[in-house]
Amino acid sequence: MEYFTRRFIKKIKNSGFDYIGLYWEDESDNQISKLVTICRDIGLKIEAMHGPIKDNILIWDQNKYENDYFLKLKHMIKKSAELGIEKFILHPCGKEVTSFNKIGLKRFKELVKLCESFNIQLLLENLRTIDHLIYILEKIKSKNLNICFDTGHANVWCYPPVDFVKKYKDKIKTVHINDNFATPLGDYHLIPGESNIKWPQLMNILYKYYKGPVMLELNNFKLKEKSYHSLYKYLKSAFNATQKLLSYIK
Repeated sequence: MEYFTRRFIKKIKNSGFDYIGLYWEDESDNQISKLVTICRDIGLKIEAMHGPIKDNILIWDQNKYENDYFLKLKHMIKKSAELGIEKFILHPCGKEVTSFNKIGLKRFKELVKLCESFNIQLLLENLRTIDHLIYILEKIKSKNLNICFDTGHANVWCYPPVDFVKKYKDKIKTVHINDNFATPLGDYHLIPGESNIKWPQLMNILYKYYKGPVMLELNNFKLKEKSYHSLYKYLKSAFNATQKLLSYIK
C-alpha cells in the first residue's frame, strides 16, 4: 500500500502539480504521518488536511457533549498542527438536514479555539446545507474560522459560484475547484471545463480576493462518459485545466 501511495503521489508531482490536499477519514496517526512524509519527500506542498467526510451530522448530536466524532475531530486538528499543516477543512453538516443547537455551536467554538491555540485555520466547506455554514460564521467571529470554497457545490446546491465569492470574498482561504452541470444530483467533481461553470468570470472575481493555489478536487468515477481510462491522461488533463484557469486571471 505504501509503495502504491508513493508511486501514485509521484505521478501527481510529475504531472506538474506543486500542491496536494490530503484526506483523513479512518487512517491511524502513523499512516497519516507517513503520507505527509511521502508528499514532502516527493516535493509536494500540503495545502490542507480535510477532515472526515462520513458522520458529519454527529457534530450536532445532542445526546452527549463529548461524542466520539467530536473527540476525533479535536485529535485530528491537533495532529495536523503537529505535522505543520496550517489548514483543516471540515464539513459543517452531513447530507441529512438537522436543526441548529447550542451543543453543536459550543463544539464549533471549541474547535475554533483549538485552531487559534495552534494558529491554524478551520475552514468550513459550502455544502447542500449552506445554512449551517452561514449560522456558524454569524455566531463565531475569529480570524481562524474561514471557508473552503467548493465551486461545484456552489454551482449545484447553493449560491451561483460568482455570487458566493462576492458574498464571502474575505473568508475564502482555500478552494476545491471542480465542474458540474448544476443539476440536483450532479455533484460530479469533473475537471474544470468539462461542464458548464463559467470559468473566466469566476476565476477573475475569485483571484481578486483569494491568493492561494488552484486546488482541484476531482472524481474520475462519478460520471461514466467523462471518465478517463489512463491515469496519465487524467492527471495531464487536470493539470492543463489549471493552466487554462490561470490564464483567465487578469
